[in-house]
Amino acid sequence: MNRIRTSFNIIFQSLKLMQLHPKLVFFPVLNFIGMFGILAFFALPLMFETNIFSVVDDFPQVMQQMQEMG
Repeated sequence: MNRIRTSFNIIFQSLKLMQLHPKLVFFPVLNFIGMFGILAFFALPLMFETNIFSVVDDFPQVMQQMQEMG
């Protein structure tokens, strides 16, 4: 129980500090943007079902189309 109280104490002290110095809000926002970027890096291939193997399988067709155009 003491750990939970200490954790909340630290959170409230951090929020008070950010109220006194609004420029410090930049760091949590930057952290959120970075976290979102990493999440997108791993989630987007899963959402669109793409992987390196599908690119390798399509490579001969792409090369053939390029030769036909050029």
